[in-house]
Amino acid sequence: MSRFMKYGVSLGLMMLCACGKSSSFEGQKKEGAAAGAETSPAGGNAPGSAPAEKPIIPISVGDRPIEQVLCEDGFKLLKLIEKSSSLNEDFSLACTPDKTTALFQELIGKAYAGTGDPNVKLVQFKVGDLFVTRMIVAYAMKVPLADPSMFYSLKVHDALASGIQEKNSEVVGLVESRKNFPGRRSVEEIILNYSLNKSEGGGLFDKRRTEFNTYLLNESSTDVVLATEELLGAETNKTYHDYKGLLLGLKAEPGYTYLVFINDFTIKNRIDPLRLQRTLIALSQGMQKKMYNFFTSKGAPK
Repeated sequence: MSRFMKYGVSLGLMMLCACGKSSSFEGQKKEGAAAGAETSPAGGNAPGSAPAEKPIIPISVGDRPIEQVLCEDGFKLLKLIEKSSSLNEDFSLACTPDKTTALFQELIGKAYAGTGDPNVKLVQFKVGDLFVTRMIVAYAMKVPLADPSMFYSLKVHDALASGIQEKNSEVVGLVESRKNFPGRRSVEEIILNYSLNKSEGGGLFDKRRTEFNTYLLNESSTDVVLATEELLGAETNKTYHDYKGLLLGLKAEPGYTYLVFINDFTIKNRIDPLRLQRTLIALSQGMQKKMYNFFTSKGAPK
C-alpha cells in the first residue's frame, strides 16, 4: 500500500467573499487593485499564460519532471472525472498540455514561506451588468510538509473553524462531512460550509456550501496531487453565482511542499466591487498566514 493510501490527502482552503453595498463604484474604479494584490499585465482580464521555458522544481516522478506530470496528467484527470469546462480553463492558467506556464512559475517564485506579506495575484477582475463580478486570484505557498499527502493526518480544513481574520474582515469555515474514497478517483471528499461574517468592519451574512475533492495524479507517487472545489446549490444561493477552485500540490524539495491556489468566482447582488476585491485579497493573505502557522504548530515534519 502506498504511503498516500495510508495517510490520504486533504488539500487547500479555497475562499471567496461578497461585500456590502455602495453607490460609489464609479469613483472607486480609478483606485486600481487592492493593497497587497498584483494585477495581470492584461489589465485584470485573464490572459492565456505562455508556457515556461523549462521546469524550475528539481523533482521528478518516474522519468518525468514533476511539472510535466502535473500538466499532462492533470488535464487527463479533469477530462476523466468530467469536471466543468471552466475548471479546465482555470487549470490552463497553470499548465499547457505538457509544461507549466510563466504564471505558475511566477507564483512559485513568490511563494509564501512564513515571513513577509503573502503574495496574491489578481488574474482577472471583471464587472458586468448589474454588478455581477468575476474575479480570479492565484497564489502559492511553500510549507514544511514532506509531501502533499501529509495533509490528511493534519486535517487542515479544521483550522477554519476558528475563522480567518485579516484587515477587519472575517470568514469562518466548518467541515460538514468527510468521506474517504467516494469514487471517481477522489481519495477524499469534504463538504464545507463557509460564512463571511465581516467585510472591512461591516457585518455580513453571506453563506456558501462547497464540495472539495482531492486526486492523486500518479498512483505510485505521493509527490503531486490536484484538488478541486465547487459551489453546491448555486441555483438558490443569493450571493454566489458560481465558484470553482483548484489546488495543486507538488513536492518542492526534501521536507517541503508547494501549494498553488487558483480561485475563480462570480458574485452577484453586491454593488461595491472594489470593496469585494479588497476583502478577498485580505482574506487570501490571512489564510496563507493561518495555514502556515497551523502546519508549524502541529510539528509538521521537515
